[in-house]
Amino acid sequence: MKRKIFVGFCVVLIYLLGLFFLNVFPNNKYTVAKVIKTKVISKQSMTDRNGNQDSLTMQRLTLKLDNKGESIIHLDNSYSLSHVLDQRYQVGEKVRIRKYSGGQKKWQLIGTRRVDALWSLICFSLFCLLMFGTVFSLKLVGTTGLNCLVLYGLVQLYAGNIFKNLTVLTFFATGVMVAIMLFVLTRNRQMAIIAMIATLLSIASAYFIGTVTMYILKDKGLHFEEMAFLTRHYRDIFKAELLLGCLGAVMDVAVSIIASMTEIKQQKPNISNVELKEEGRKIGQSIMGPMNNVLLFSYVSGAIPTLIFYLRNNLAYVYTFKMFLSLEVMRALVGSIGIVLTVPITIRAFIFLRNKRG
Repeated sequence: MKRKIFVGFCVVLIYLLGLFFLNVFPNNKYTVAKVIKTKVISKQSMTDRNGNQDSLTMQRLTLKLDNKGESIIHLDNSYSLSHVLDQRYQVGEKVRIRKYSGGQKKWQLIGTRRVDALWSLICFSLFCLLMFGTVFSLKLVGTTGLNCLVLYGLVQLYAGNIFKNLTVLTFFATGVMVAIMLFVLTRNRQMAIIAMIATLLSIASAYFIGTVTMYILKDKGLHFEEMAFLTRHYRDIFKAELLLGCLGAVMDVAVSIIASMTEIKQQKPNISNVELKEEGRKIGQSIMGPMNNVLLFSYVSGAIPTLIFYLRNNLAYVYTFKMFLSLEVMRALVGSIGIVLTVPITIRAFIFLRNKRG
């Protein structure tokens, strides 16, 4: 209990020190101001040919500058009903502004200052993690940071033309990330080895099935128009997405099965391989359904804004879903194949190493 109180005190202290430095030593690229008054000066309603309604509102902001000679300035801001490319400012918000060079130096509105809220969210997440277990939570944060560094290195190596084969690079990065997560977060080394073998074999098998299917069908039914802005070959990028996309779900299934089978083995030391295999199969069946649904909805949910945009502009349902969901469905299918393959691969790897160990 005393340890948790000490950890909580440290997090609160870090949070307060962070807020102090963020406000006392702000970014020199912009100036922070506070909205003290807003006034709507015009409002225009618009309707397009498809009957979609929107409005464009102009508001005048009265801002109080922080630590500047000019204490009060006035700026105009326009925003639409959807707030996609703009936003409405309210009294009490802090905004970022800067001077731009022209005939006269005038203030330009950049956007809301969100660094305080972001820092608060980070510290709150850290506080919640540490309250559930100090050592494990620190390992979790550390592995997340290391995996981010691995992904950053992957992008830099490929974008900088240092290593041009993205598939090999992604395979290597996947292996490194799996090793980092399993060997750092899992205390049982044998369990980590089994989970790593099962995860990598399942991902490789699902990737092989997906890419061979794409090759045989010559990408029929897949529409890569949303990747047209890329300056690299779209298939290489998409295949890398297939690899990384099913990593988390596959590893989660593998670790869950291994942990459950290890517990069963400890409770029933004399259990036969056939019985252990059947127990593992039952565990896998209970996991596969929910994980497949999670994977599918995770991918499809990312396409919802695009779907709404095109459907609201009277594009046909079949055309819209075919054009903007084909890649998401393909990612979900490859991930689901990986999850299904993980169950028998994990069970066989566990039993094989168990027999080898004796």
